[in-house]
Amino acid sequence: EGKPREAIRCDVRHSLFPDMNIVTWLGDAGHPLVVENPLGAMGTMRVVTCDKATALKPNDPPDLFAASMIVPRRPLKNIRRLRRATYQITSQNDAPVRVYSGEGQDVNPSSAKIALVSVTVPGLIEKAALFRAIPVRDPKWDDYLKPTTYLQSDDPKVVELAKEIRGDETNPVWLAKRIERVIFEKMRRRNLTKAFSSASEVAASLEGDCTEHAVLAAAVARAIGLPSRVVTGLAYLEPGRGSGLSAAADTGAFGFHMWAEVMVGPEVWWPVDAALGGVTAAHIAIRKSAMDQIEPALELGSEILLMVGALQIEVVATEYL
Repeated sequence: EGKPREAIRCDVRHSLFPDMNIVTWLGDAGHPLVVENPLGAMGTMRVVTCDKATALKPNDPPDLFAASMIVPRRPLKNIRRLRRATYQITSQNDAPVRVYSGEGQDVNPSSAKIALVSVTVPGLIEKAALFRAIPVRDPKWDDYLKPTTYLQSDDPKVVELAKEIRGDETNPVWLAKRIERVIFEKMRRRNLTKAFSSASEVAASLEGDCTEHAVLAAAVARAIGLPSRVVTGLAYLEPGRGSGLSAAADTGAFGFHMWAEVMVGPEVWWPVDAALGGVTAAHIAIRKSAMDQIEPALELGSEILLMVGALQIEVVATEYL
């Protein structure tokens, strides 16, 4: 409204971020007017209450995304043929380097702020290592099979899409690949206008960014009867893939990203990136989750918020197919 207003200041600290003080200014009815959220090296994100028409106006890609892009001195090429890559990840502030270790990703830290990370794409999997029956009934994997707040695998539209994708296919690897391809083809608008939608919302709208692609892929896998989880991390955008998002993306850069993983056999995970059309050795996992927490978005983003704007990635070695 452009007029001064009285407000009550509330300072909030979350257990995941004890050093970050979130300031919320509340109006007369107790509704937030302004929220100031510190983002480590990125500065502060300021969210201001506005009318619905203003909130729904088309917007430009968030400055936060553009500013978080990481440009290595040595660019990657032909990432679709990249079999294995080793990176040196360095934190340029007090935040330690925390990335996932396991399932094709080896982490060797030399200090809290420097780590060598080697990523290998999955190869051929022996048939004996795959699930013999789908849906998977083993209660051991229930946390990765049940519907959750954001992965509503029992939603009618999600179930309908799962049936379409499955058809008469029985091989879990081919099903994972079908999930990736079909969602990649069906999503009508890839944009950054959504914050974090649930699978049921995405199944209805068929639009969004990487988070929407990831939750839909994970929910569809569960609807088919395959365990699934989501992954937050970094993915390399080759020149042109991120055109319009930032100057860094136009020349090749790593950006924070989300994708899914489908369990195709006991303890055998297959990566699925329905936003970019495939996972390569240029994907670096930070955190993996069954999305069964009360605040899954916060759980997944906790490590990223501490590192965004503070990382440098250098390509140490590459192996191509």
